[in-house]
Amino acid sequence: MPSPPASASASTARNSDPFDADDESITASLVADAVTWASTHGMVREREKRETGSFFRSDQNLDASLNLPPPHRHHHQKVVGLSGVAGAPEAALVHAPLSARPAPLPRKAFEDAAAASTLFNSLAAAVSLDEAWLEGTLAAAAGADDFTARLLQVLRKTRNYRKGSSEEVVLLLSRSDYLLDKPSSKLLQVELNTIASSFGCLGDAASRMHLALSAKRGWGIDGGRGGQDKKKSRFSLPENGARAALASGLAAAFDEVVRNSSSSTSSSPSSSTSSSVCLFVVQPGEKNAYDQALLAEALLVDHGVPSVRVTLREIAERATFGEENDGNDDDDDGGNGGNGKNDGKKKQRPLFLDGRRVAVAYLRAGYGPSDYPSDSEWRAREVLEMSDAALCPSVALQLAGAKKVQQALAAPGATERFLLSDSAPSSSSSSSSSSSSPSELVRAHFAGLWGLDGAVKEEAAAANQALKEALVHPENFVLKPQREGGGNNLYGEQLRAKILKCGSEAGPKLAGFILMQRILPATHEALLVRNGVSKRVAAVSELGIFGIHLRRGTKTLLNERAGHLLRTKPADANEGGVASGYAVLDSPMLVDEED
Repeated sequence: MPSPPASASASTARNSDPFDADDESITASLVADAVTWASTHGMVREREKRETGSFFRSDQNLDASLNLPPPHRHHHQKVVGLSGVAGAPEAALVHAPLSARPAPLPRKAFEDAAAASTLFNSLAAAVSLDEAWLEGTLAAAAGADDFTARLLQVLRKTRNYRKGSSEEVVLLLSRSDYLLDKPSSKLLQVELNTIASSFGCLGDAASRMHLALSAKRGWGIDGGRGGQDKKKSRFSLPENGARAALASGLAAAFDEVVRNSSSSTSSSPSSSTSSSVCLFVVQPGEKNAYDQALLAEALLVDHGVPSVRVTLREIAERATFGEENDGNDDDDDGGNGGNGKNDGKKKQRPLFLDGRRVAVAYLRAGYGPSDYPSDSEWRAREVLEMSDAALCPSVALQLAGAKKVQQALAAPGATERFLLSDSAPSSSSSSSSSSSSPSELVRAHFAGLWGLDGAVKEEAAAANQALKEALVHPENFVLKPQREGGGNNLYGEQLRAKILKCGSEAGPKLAGFILMQRILPATHEALLVRNGVSKRVAAVSELGIFGIHLRRGTKTLLNERAGHLLRTKPADANEGGVASGYAVLDSPMLVDEED
C-alpha cells in the first residue's frame, strides 16, 4: 500500500492509499506507535495465559512463548484485576487487541446505518412494550431453550410491578452490528444487541488512536464530522464519542429516577442513607473490566454519578427493598415475604444496596446461562425487575434482542406493526431517500432470515426450502441459537450435522435456532496486533452502531445515536469477538465511492 511521493500533486494525493509502504521497519515502527498510544490512553485489557480465538492463539505463558525483540514486545505491569469479586487475582495488563491502520468503509453505507440507529432503538423499545407479542413469538423457542424459558418466566413473575405503570424507567444502550455485503454493497445487520453492548469506550479510543497516528505519520486522514472537507482527502474518520454518549445516557436515566424519587415519600432502610448510585452488574472475573472502568469514570467525572460494581449474586445477598409500597407486599414468588400470589397490580419499590439507593442497574452480565449458576442470580434479576431503578435493560428489552425476535421482525408486516411514520429520522441525518418509510429504512439492512419452529405454515415452507439449500451449500448460511456473547453460532459442516441430526425440517427440534443468510463481506488488507505481535492479513470488519433510548412508561425521553465500534478479524475466522480472541478493535475510514 504505497504512499504517494512528496512531489505528488494534490489530486493524486486525494485518490491514493494513505498508509505507509509495506516495509518491515516501517511496520515495526507503526506497531510500536499504536501499542504505545493504546497503553498510555487506557486502551488495555487483562492478559490471559490462554486465549481461545484463532488469531494469535497462545496456549503457553506469553512471556515464555513470545520471543520478540522491541519494538514489538510490550512490557507488562502488575495490577489488581477489576473483576468485581473480592480476592481477585493479580493480572498483567496488555494493550487491547487492535488494528494498526483503520479499515476502509464506504461513506454512504456508514451514514445509512448510522441514520437507522434511532429506528432500531424505537423498534426494540416498541417490541419490549408488547409483552403478549414477545411471549407468542418466543413460545416455541422457549420450549426448546431453557434459558429463553427462564427469561420469560421472570417477565411473567414481575409483570404486575410494571404493567400499566407510567413510572417504569427503562434505558436501552444498544449496538446494531453490520457486515458490508460485497454482492449488494450494503451493510446488512448481523444482530441487534440490547444487553451488555460492550467496547463503546475502547472503540472510541481506537478512533482517537487512528486520528493520532494519522497526524503523526502524515496519512492525511480527515477527522471531524465524517470528513466533510473533501478538498483535503477522500479519506476521513467519522466522529465517534461513544464513551461520552453512553455515559450521558446512563446519567439521564439516573437523573430521571432521582428527580422522581426526590418528590415522593419513599423511606429508606435507615435514616443515614447516603446518595443514590448506579450499579454496574458484572460477571465474576469480568473480561471487559477496563472498558467498563472508562465508562464509570466518565459517568462520575462528567455527571457526578457514582457507580458500584456488583455481581448478580451480590445483589441477591446484599440488596434490600425500601418501605414504600402500595399496601400489598405479596411477592410473586413468595420471596422477601408474601404469599406467592400474583393477583393484582403492585408498585415498584425503591432498592438499596448497602444503604445506598439504586437509581440505575446497568447490566453487563445476565445475557447467557453461565451468568445464572444458581437460583440466587435469578432471584437477583427478579429483584431488579420489581424495583423502581432504571433498568438497562429490562428483561423485556433483553428478550426483544433475541435471535428469534430478529427473525420474526423480518417477516411481512412485523416491522410495520411497531414502527410509526413519525419514527423516521430527519432528512438532515440520513442519506437515504426522504420518501422511504421507517420500516423500509430498517428493512434495507435485513439479511435473509428463517424461523425453524414450523409454527406458521407459510414460514415453514420457506424455512424447509432454505434448510435443503443449507444442506447442499452450508457455506452460505449460519445457524444461530438464542444466545448472546459470541462463539455460539454453527457454520459449515457443524451446521450441516446439526440440521441432519434434527431431521432436516422446521419443527420442535430446531425451534431453538434461526437460520440466517451468511453475509459475504468485502475484504481488505489489515495489520492486526495482539500482545505486541503484528500480522498482516486479509480481513473483514464488523461495524457496530451504538444507540440510546430512554423511556418512562410509554413516553420516550431520549432517542439518539451514540457513536460506533469497528471490529476486524482475519477473513477466515467465523466468529468476531474481541474478548474471545478472534477480532481486534478498529475504526472505520470512510471512503467516497469512485465516480
